Amino acid sequence: MWIVVICSRQVQRLSQISPSPGVIPEQKPLPRLSSTSPAGPPCLRGFLLPWCNVRSGGSNAGPWIPTMPSLFELSFPWWEFVLRSVAVYVAVMVLVRLSGKRAVGQFTPFDLVLLILVGNAVQNGMNGGDNSLTGALLLVVSLMVLNYAVAWLSARYPAVRKLVEGSPVELARDGHIFRDVLKRELVSRADFDKAMRESSCMDLDQIKLALLETNGRISIVTYRDAEK
Repeated sequence: MWIVVICSRQVQRLSQISPSPGVIPEQKPLPRLSSTSPAGPPCLRGFLLPWCNVRSGGSNAGPWIPTMPSLFELSFPWWEFVLRSVAVYVAVMVLVRLSGKRAVGQFTPFDLVLLILVGNAVQNGMNGGDNSLTGALLLVVSLMVLNYAVAWLSARYPAVRKLVEGSPVELARDGHIFRDVLKRELVSRADFDKAMRESSCMDLDQIKLALLETNGRISIVTYRDAEK
C-alpha cells in the first residue's frame, strides 16, 4: 500500500515539472541589451568606448558606428594653442640666454636631466590638458613656424641676431687670460686648457685671441695662424 502511495506522489511531481506530450513549454524571452550597454568585448571596452556608438535591439540594431569625438575635437580655440606655444617658446629662449653661452655649448648628464624636466614642465602649459590630435599638430606647426621666423630674422637683421644669439666674448688676448670674464661666463680653466689642446696651442704666449662663441665653443687664434 505504501509503495503505491509513494509512486503516485512521484508521478504527480514529474507531471508538474515536465509538460504534457504535444505541449510546447512557455519560453521566457532573453534580456535585451539597452542602447547604453558597453560596446565590444570586455578586453576592448576601454579602447572602443570613446570611438564607437552601439545601437542594439529591435529596429535599432546595427553595427558599431565610429564617431571619434575626442580625436580631432579641441578643448579650447585654436588660437589659444598658438598663443601658448609662442609664450613657452619665448620664455624658454629667455631662460637659455640667461643661463650663459657656455651652458648651451656643453652637454653633460645634468643637462640631459634638466632638458627632460623642462620638457615635462612645459607640456601642460602648452596643451592645457588637451589630448586631441589636432591640438598636437597645432603646437608642432606653431613651434616650427616660430623657429623658422626667428632664424629668418636673425639671418637678415644683425640686431635680431645679437638679441637672440648674443655676441662673442673675449677670453684672452696677446697671451693674457681675462679671469674675471671666465668666471662671469662660467668657463673653467680646465675647459680653456682643453680648447688650447684642440687648437694645438701649448703655451699662453702663443695665443693672439681667444673667443667664447655664441654657440658656447671656445675658439683660439694663435700668432702662427694669424701670420698665414
